[in-house]
Amino acid sequence: MTNQDRSKDQELIDKRLKVYRELNSKLLQTNPEGTYAFGDSLSLPDYTYASILLREVANKHYRNFEIPDTEEYKRVLKWKNGITSLDIVRNTCFDDETIIKMLLDYSNGYTGGKAPPGKESVFTMFSDSKDYEIIF
Repeated sequence: MTNQDRSKDQELIDKRLKVYRELNSKLLQTNPEGTYAFGDSLSLPDYTYASILLREVANKHYRNFEIPDTEEYKRVLKWKNGITSLDIVRNTCFDDETIIKMLLDYSNGYTGGKAPPGKESVFTMFSDSKDYEIIF
């Protein structure tokens, strides 16, 4: 997303696809028939990658990129779809629309909680909540 030089898109897509092929291969080694990385329940790698996999919605929205639905990505897609559809994952992350908007701001240089003029930072949008406190 931070790449603003569209002539580099294919090179970056190729690199991303290579990572997904390697990940597919690892998943076939660790849990070939299952949904998760190891066994029938979520583990640390699943939780670790969950928010990264949820961000793929921005690649689809802005670059029309999705992990191909082909044999060489079959296992990684099963894993991605299994993890990102879980309520426990969805309820602890931003919704797709917010992810898309946040990553657009990020790609335009608004990082570290900074927000473009006229927008509220994601770090303060929930600051009135009595349910939790964010500490940095």
